[in-house]
Amino acid sequence: MTELIDGLYLEGEKIADTKAPHDVPIAQRWEQRKFNAQLVNPANRRKLDIIVVGSGLAGGAAAASLGEQGYNVKCFFYQDSARRAHSIAAQGGINAAKNYRNDGDSVYRLFYDTVKGGDYRAREDNVYRLAEVSANIIDQCVAQGVPFAREYGGLLDNRSFGGVQVSRTFYARGQTGQQLLIGAYQALERQVHAGTVKEYRRHEMVELIVIDGRARGIVTRDMVTGEIETHLPTPSCCAPAATATCSSCPPTPWAATPPPSGGRTARAPTSPTPATRRSTRPASRSPVTSSPS
Repeated sequence: MTELIDGLYLEGEKIADTKAPHDVPIAQRWEQRKFNAQLVNPANRRKLDIIVVGSGLAGGAAAASLGEQGYNVKCFFYQDSARRAHSIAAQGGINAAKNYRNDGDSVYRLFYDTVKGGDYRAREDNVYRLAEVSANIIDQCVAQGVPFAREYGGLLDNRSFGGVQVSRTFYARGQTGQQLLIGAYQALERQVHAGTVKEYRRHEMVELIVIDGRARGIVTRDMVTGEIETHLPTPSCCAPAATATCSSCPPTPWAATPPPSGGRTARAPTSPTPATRRSTRPASRSPVTSSPS
C-alpha cells in the first residue's frame, strides 16, 4: 500500500510528514502552510546552523538563499568545486508558466503536465508549488546573469520541449544546465565571501543522524584525509554549557556559560567596546607647558 495522505506512506508505514494542510484546495496549500508556520526573527538567524548536502542547482541555490537570509550554512559536496555538480547535465531547458507565446499556458497546466510526465509518482503539493514559483525562478536566474536565448527584439525566447503542447521551455543554447549552475555557483560564492556559507569540499555523506524520528545531523568522510566527521546543526547538538568544547558548533556570543562540576566559569572572549577602550585611558592629563627660552 503506497499512498499520500497528510504525509508520505510506504507500505503502510508513515515515513515523512509533509506538513501540507489538506483541508484547503491544492492551489492554497502552500500559502496556508506559510501563514501557519512560525517565523524566525532575523536577529536570531545568525544563531542557527543549517546543513546542506550537495552544491547543484537545488543545494547551491538553497545554501546561497539561506546564507543571504542570515543563517549559518554548511554546504557539503563530493567534488573539488561546487561548479562540478551534475546539474550541468540538464541541458535541455527549464520550464516556467510565463505564457509568453499566448498559447494557453498556466500554472495549473504546468502542474498537470509535470505530474503526468512523472508517471503520477510525484508529490502533488510540491509540484504545484514548483509551478507557482516557476516564473520567479526564471527572473532570479536572469538577475544572476544566466544568458537565456532571446528573440530579435530582446525578449526571452521559448521552445516546446518534453512532449508538451505549449512553448514554455527557457533555454541557453545547448548549455542550459551549465549556465544555470554557473549562476547558482556565483550566488553561492558571494555568500562564502560574506562569511554566511562555509564550503566542505571533497566530503561525502556517510550516514544521516536521526533522533526521535527527526534528522539532527550527518556523518561525513573527508575524501582527502579519510577522516570521519560528525556535523550537528545548532542548537540541537549541545547545551550552552558544552558549546565552548563542541567542535561542531561555532562559538556563541554568550557572556558566560555555566561552569562544569568543580570547574571555573568560562567566559567567552569579547572585543572591547568603545566605552571600554575609553575607560582604559588616564582620567586626566597634565597640561603641557613650554619653558621660556
